[in-house]
Order: sequence, then structure tokens, then C-alpha cells
Amino acid sequence: MLKYSRNFFNQISLKASIHLLWSLSLFISALKNAYYWQFGRLGSDTLYQFPLIDVINYIPQLVFLSFLTVGILSTVFLFSNNNRVKSIPFFMNGFFNLFFQLSDYLALHHDMLLSCILFPLYGLYLISDSNKYRVVNAITAVVCATYLASGIVKANGDFLSGEIVSRLIDRSESYNYFFVLQQFKRFSFILAWFAMLIEITEPFIIIFTTGFVKVVTIIFTFPFHLTILLTKTGTVYNLLYPASFLLIISEMEDKFLENNSMIYKLYKIISLTFILFSCIYIFILLVVSIKEVNPL
Repeated sequence: MLKYSRNFFNQISLKASIHLLWSLSLFISALKNAYYWQFGRLGSDTLYQFPLIDVINYIPQLVFLSFLTVGILSTVFLFSNNNRVKSIPFFMNGFFNLFFQLSDYLALHHDMLLSCILFPLYGLYLISDSNKYRVVNAITAVVCATYLASGIVKANGDFLSGEIVSRLIDRSESYNYFFVLQQFKRFSFILAWFAMLIEITEPFIIIFTTGFVKVVTIIFTFPFHLTILLTKTGTVYNLLYPASFLLIISEMEDKFLENNSMIYKLYKIISLTFILFSCIYIFILLVVSIKEVNPL
């Protein structure tokens, strides 16, 4: 088993692992639309509770449900060797997520808002040949703008008191690793300030620095997002940020990574860690879904 893992690690490239992480994030998004968010509301008297625009009320529920189904089924294109085919589910699910978000403004969710922008951009990245760098710049702009906005929102007494961080940790109470996360509750105040500062400063570091400073400081964001993922909060949101950061570094700092094998390997370990989490999450989500459909 150890030998197989070592061989897999040596054979897979950083860019291949990054694409796999984007693909798993897409699949999780499509599954969560159907299961967690329960878009479509089968059996409900009203089709859309609080649509952002009135015209959505005139769209049949069959169209709505087809978006859910097609969103999941389109992920089979991810197995293609053709990048243009691979891009199809990213464009489709980006549009579907935008539609789902517009259908109910009370369900305003950062998972949906970020994914409806980043999925199509990654689709463009896949089909771009000479303009990949421009697409990566666009992804960088989206990530930095939303990261900075998130940090500014956190700059308030309620969040910086650490109470919200403490409640997030409590969400993992039903999991076996809760006793580990629980040890960090005493540092909730420090973690809250760390989260705010890293979200406010990281966009400027990404934009205005290069090489060692950019590559190393981005590493600090990964445990931050992994910890949030372990609390079962904002799954797609906290997978897309690491996936975007990895893509940005692999494209903008490729020369630096080529000349620093240890950091290159570290980035591979980071990407594979998030991939492992994604696979486990998908397995749990599928098991829970099957049990609810056919309880025994």
C-alpha cells in the first residue's frame, strides 16, 4: 500500500492533481444541489419561494429539475481526454448554480456565488491555449476580491471575539476527530484574528509579490480552509479557494516550483490532501443519500 501510494505520488503531476481537485469540487457542488440544498423542492406547493427576479416564477419545475439531473450527469465528461469536452460540465454547472441562486434569494449562499463565477472561468482555462494566463488573471481577480471582502466582513466585534469560530468547531461534534478540533477552542480568539488578517492581506501578497514570498505565504491559507472543511462548513467554497490558489501558483510561479523541488512536492501533498478529503466527502454524501432513499 505504501509503495503504491509512493508510486502514485511520483507519477501524478501537480497540474494533474489540481485539475482533479477542480473536478471533485464540481461533482460535490452538483451533488449538494440535489441533496443538501434540495433545489426543486419536490412536492412543494410553490415552485420558487423568493426568486430574485420575477420571470423565474414562469419557468416550469421540470426545467428546474432537469438542471439538477443534467448537472450531475454532465460530470461524465470530466473523464474525457479532450479539454474542450472536459470544460462542458464547468460551463453548465456554473450556469445552473447561477440559476439556482437567482431562484431563491433567501438561500443566498457563498458556495453558489463563488462557484457560478469560478466554474465557467476554469472551463475557459481548459479550452484556452494562448490565453491561459489571462484566464488565470481573471481567476486571481475573483479570488482576491472575494477573499478581501470576506476579510473585511469579519472585521467586527462579533467575529473577532472568537465566538463564531467556537461555534464552527462545535459543528464537528458528531465526528470522531472532534476531540482534536476541540483543543483549538481555547484559541478561538486568536484563530478569528488570524482568519481576518489572512483574508485581508493575502490578496495584496498574491497581486504585488512574486516567488518565495507569494508561494510560501499562500501555504498558510491551506490549513485554514482544511480546518473549516472539517467543520462541514462551506464545502465547495473551501475547496475552490485552495484549487484556485494551487492553479495560480502552478501557472504564475512555475519557474520557481521547477527550481524548488521541496516546495513543489509540498504543493503536491497539499493538493492530494484536499483530493482525499473530497473523495471521503463524496463517499459519505452518497451513502447518506442512498440510506435516505432506501432506509433499511
